[in-house]
Amino acid sequence: MASSGIRIGAWDYLKWKHVTSIQNEKGQVIAAKIIVYGGDVEEYYSFITPEAYNCLREWMDFRTSYGEKITEDSWLMRDLWQITNSDYGKKTGLAEYPKKLKSSGIKSIIERALREQGLRKPLPPGRRRHEWKGAHGFRKFYKTCAEQVMKPINVEITMGHNIGLSASYYRPTEKEVMEDYLKAVEFLTINDSNRLQEKIVSLEYKQDEISLMKLEHQREMKEMREEMQSLLSRYKFIILLPLEADERLEALKHYFGITYDGNLVMRGIETRRHDAPKFIKDFQTELLYTYLTVKRLKRGVFKSLFEFIMHLLFLYPSLQYCSQTASPDKTARVRESQSMN
Repeated sequence: MASSGIRIGAWDYLKWKHVTSIQNEKGQVIAAKIIVYGGDVEEYYSFITPEAYNCLREWMDFRTSYGEKITEDSWLMRDLWQITNSDYGKKTGLAEYPKKLKSSGIKSIIERALREQGLRKPLPPGRRRHEWKGAHGFRKFYKTCAEQVMKPINVEITMGHNIGLSASYYRPTEKEVMEDYLKAVEFLTINDSNRLQEKIVSLEYKQDEISLMKLEHQREMKEMREEMQSLLSRYKFIILLPLEADERLEALKHYFGITYDGNLVMRGIETRRHDAPKFIKDFQTELLYTYLTVKRLKRGVFKSLFEFIMHLLFLYPSLQYCSQTASPDKTARVRESQSMN
């Protein structure tokens, strides 16, 4: 109840089939999903911590050890049974014949435990209510802890609350809610040793995510390098324009160059636009072709001419066009297959 926020009445519906463990890639239990009010019109899903799931698992194993046949239809909470082999003439109360423990019985157990542990004192004369509720206090505990790290609306969803008009605009998937719940597992774990174990599992999970991100980055960089090499191998001379998002990276789809066959190829500049005036297209095409087919040019002159042409292509006011792939403070990278003198 403390790790899922279920109401006391939910125990009248909960069976073993309504609890499903959730494991990570290493087979470690990171949470468990529960179906609350299964089969009822108010059915919804929530989650419990690994600590709560392991306690349930131990409880079911304990019942199995005394002869009860646990199935998916077994009630999560049952009556107490005789631990001896004595037969008192009736089958009720034996491990092999479980009876569902109703929510009223669970409430009585909780209240009796609070009194025997000294956590709840008798009410003084004149007072009718305790400072905090018994069974319902677990539900409030869940809401208080979960809202420290979870989205408040996800907390409401896992508590079975009607989120009203928000449901028309916010419809998270079960996986999204589960991932948000995992943030609260540490806060909902009761035992200190279990909390430490949860921190270890959480750190391992995050480390795995970082490793996956690194592998994905390496794969993307490898593909980019291969694509770059493939592109450069086809051109005698090519100019790669910088990315709009990061000037340090070259845009593989924004460039112009000349192939070994003498063909001028342009991508991502004004000449390629369908709405660009014809005289601008002709001007840029002729300018680039002349520039890229020059035979010999001193390096200093080459750099000055390159900057001049870039301004003509992207910054010259009379053209009334501004490219999205270059600006005054951006410098295109020049790649050559043959050195220029």
